[in-house]
Amino acid sequence: MLKAKEVKVIELEATLESNKSSKEEMRSTIELQQKNHREMEAELEGLFKQKIEAEIEYLAISGAIQKLRVGAVDQITIIEEQKSLALEQARMLSKLGDAESKAAMLKRQAEKLGTYCRDFVENDKVLKLQSLSPRYAGVVPT
Repeated sequence: MLKAKEVKVIELEATLESNKSSKEEMRSTIELQQKNHREMEAELEGLFKQKIEAEIEYLAISGAIQKLRVGAVDQITIIEEQKSLALEQARMLSKLGDAESKAAMLKRQAEKLGTYCRDFVENDKVLKLQSLSPRYAGVVPT
């Protein structure tokens, strides 16, 4: 019986030792899991921070793109207005050229008319002199 009690004590000590070893393993496992949990939390915080930074950058880029689009539309509008003004200017220059041609033609006609008027006045003077002077009566100037 003493031997049986000694065997029982040895078994109990082995069980205690085994339990003690299991508790240490569990404690080590829990500590390892806690460490992994902290690392995962830190990694998750880093990823969340990167996500927020990416969203802010996206918003900034989107705003810049929108401004560029508005600027491009404004540029296109300005270019179209400049084209329209250039066409209008070309039409006006064409009309000016036509007006200058007409003015030159009218000037030539006025000069011709002036010449005809001077000739007419001179002929009229000659005729008046001839009608006033008896000695030229019947003589036609050559």
